[in-house]
Parts: sequence; structure tokens; C-alpha cells
Amino acid sequence: MYTDIGQYFKEGPLMEYETFKEAYNKSEFGLSKDIRLAINCAVAFYHTHEHVYHYVDKIRIAYSSPKKYLEECLLVKFPEFSIIRDITDCSKHNTLSRKNTQIKSAAQLEEYLVITAHEDEKGIYHSAKKGIYATLNNGAEVDLYKLLTATRYFWLYELYDLGILDKKPEEPNFSTTKPTRQHEDGAANMNLVAMEEHSSTLKIKMFAETPQLAEKLSKKTSPKELKKD
Repeated sequence: MYTDIGQYFKEGPLMEYETFKEAYNKSEFGLSKDIRLAINCAVAFYHTHEHVYHYVDKIRIAYSSPKKYLEECLLVKFPEFSIIRDITDCSKHNTLSRKNTQIKSAAQLEEYLVITAHEDEKGIYHSAKKGIYATLNNGAEVDLYKLLTATRYFWLYELYDLGILDKKPEEPNFSTTKPTRQHEDGAANMNLVAMEEHSSTLKIKMFAETPQLAEKLSKKTSPKELKKD
């Protein structure tokens, strides 16, 4: 199927990531599409270590098994890879019984519509984006978009370090700019796919850009935040 690890990674895991990223950046929410693609991407990134072990001689010489390569090398260099492992296992088994997991159940993976209130010279307006999170066993939330992007960078650098890829990857940049007003009435754009049939699955998190704005909003009654395309 693949002639070498470079071809495998570019045509397999990297394509899964690009598919996930493209969907994540669209103003379209529903049917658990984003979390499904995120899980597919995590699974592909996780199993990459087995393919590297198969294809790369120096890895097979240094480590007696893919498990040893995972535990003695990859998890040391990139501890967050243990979350990728847990997501992969939860996608297959739903609930995990092994020790030292950071995620024990697939129920700890969720997607939300995140609505944030902002203010400009015209008044209050809203922006909408998608949030895909893993809630760890200790209660901490992990942004899966950032985790998968960091995992992409980790594998690109690992393959570069092994001499598989020629180009040194650039570190991911997670900086953001303040969203601008999209409609005169302050509503945000987001196409809610099949919202009528699946309204019970719609989870929303609401934030204000500043504490002062949060206080101002607390005195208002249910503003219209979302415009359905």
C-alpha cells in the first residue's frame, strides 16, 4: 500500500488532519462531524508509531517493540501523546480499564458551539466558533484542535529528525485576532446542520470578551446571538 514511512504519513495521517482542519474552519456545526473527524485524526496519529517502527531500521534496532518505542521515546519527548492514545482506545472500547489513563471514557470527548460576546462602537455583537474538548480525569479541559495541531508538528519534527523528511517544520501558531462584527444586529454566523432533528445534541458555551462586558450582559435579557444560515 505504501512504499515508505514518508508516503504513509503524508497520504495517511496528514490527510486525516487536513480533512479535520478544513471541516473545523467551516461555519457549520452539527451531527458530531467535527469530533468524529478529530477522533479519526487522533487514531491515525497514534498508529503512526507502529508504522515508523516497521519502516525505520534505527528505531527497530533501538527499541525491541512498537510499545517500547512508544513508552521509552515518544511519550518522553511528547507526554501529551498519552491523550492521543487514550482517545484512540476510547474510540474502540468506549471505556478504559487500564491504569494511568488521562481519559477513561468516550463520554469525556465533547464538541460545543462557543459563542463569545464582544463590543465595538456600535455596541455588543457575537462571534461563534466550534470547540472540541477532552475533559481529563483530573477535570482539566484539553482543546483537541490545539492538541492535534501540536501532534502534527511533533510527528513532522520526529520524521525530520529521523531523516525521513527534508524540511524542518514550523512550530504551530495559536495566536488569534478579535473577530469582527458579521451582522448589523450583532448576530454571529453558524450553519446549524439538522438542528431541528438533533437539537438535543446541541451544546453551547457562552463567554464575554471582558469581565466588564460580562457584567453588562448579565443585566440584559437573552439577546439574539446566532444567525442560522
